[in-house]
Amino acid sequence: YYNPTVDGKPAKVLAAKAGLNRFGVEGLEKGDHTLTLSKRTEGFQGLAVFKGLELGEKTELIPLPSPPQRKVEIIGASWVNGYGNEGVTYGKCDNLTAVSNVDLSFSVLLAKDLGAQYHVTAVSGRGIIRYYGDPKPRSDDTMPNDFGRLLFNRADSKWNFKSWVPDAVVLNLGLNDYSSEPHPDDREFILGYTAFLGRIRGHYPQAEIFCIADEGWPYYKDKVLEAIQARTQARDARIHFIGYPGFETKDLGCDWHPNTASDRVLAGILE
Repeated sequence: YYNPTVDGKPAKVLAAKAGLNRFGVEGLEKGDHTLTLSKRTEGFQGLAVFKGLELGEKTELIPLPSPPQRKVEIIGASWVNGYGNEGVTYGKCDNLTAVSNVDLSFSVLLAKDLGAQYHVTAVSGRGIIRYYGDPKPRSDDTMPNDFGRLLFNRADSKWNFKSWVPDAVVLNLGLNDYSSEPHPDDREFILGYTAFLGRIRGHYPQAEIFCIADEGWPYYKDKVLEAIQARTQARDARIHFIGYPGFETKDLGCDWHPNTASDRVLAGILE
């Protein structure tokens, strides 16, 4: 699913099918126009290739405006990527993919509020050392393992960290480690979180890193603070903590995730 925006106004959501898809933009008056196309959904919900634009007669591309100078990367799991945030119920959603919209996630809202370029690096269910629902306290599939990939679906695809360096990083991990049982070993989680912070710092030496966590259940905030303290003792002064309150049932979308209103609240807290 894709969000097309024409001259700053959202158009009808595009639902791509297997094979080659063509979508038209019609009814435009003569003059300059801007089209933005963004993928609403995350990696496991489908891999697609953008083939380009087919222009009408006497139509040409004009140079893009300069992008914002600020850059922010938001790293995490389903809360970060807008999982089910357009759902109207806090329980299960039959049409999850259709009601997941990263453009209305707190991640993208935050970046746009700050006037920044953004990368959303997130995979639903991932944690620091455990994924949600794993019957074991330690998992092979974790965000630290996925972090260096260009494509989530391919372990052999490598991202070039020098190609895009953020000024700020928001890290939202730990919820999936502790929101289902068995819980991970606390010391292993803290060490894993600390190591991941060190790895992020290695790629982005000058970035401000903001670690965010729920202030209440499932009670992993103190462990995040311990990891931050460990990095601070290692003379990394550019790591900060931001807590956020839990949301009530009325503020949730699919599978007990924030709805778009709650995403707006969370973006405001972080901003």
